[in-house]
Amino acid sequence: MGNDDLRYWLGFSAFHGIGPLRFKLLKDYFGSVKSAWTASEKTLRETELGDALSRKFASFRRTFSPDAYIEEIKSKKITVLTLEDPQYPAPLAEQTGAPFLIYQGKS
Repeated sequence: MGNDDLRYWLGFSAFHGIGPLRFKLLKDYFGSVKSAWTASEKTLRETELGDALSRKFASFRRTFSPDAYIEEIKSKKITVLTLEDPQYPAPLAEQTGAPFLIYQGKS
């Protein structure tokens, strides 16, 4: 996965209010994580997020810097695995509501 796609996964992970089930709903609805991240607030309201969460998410995107977040993660020697990463633990991925992103500290 390229850094461009990872930034959207990280953005959703940093936003309080979208967990594994809502993330899946958005990804399925929009067809990609990037499309879900960049969707207009109006379009987000058409999903099952509702008005309040759509507004809160749109506001979060305006203030969140994926690039700064990636740099912070790198500086702390943390790696991430998305649900689509081949190294993501298969038994966990098979669970309903599995985390869509796992943070791992390097030893």
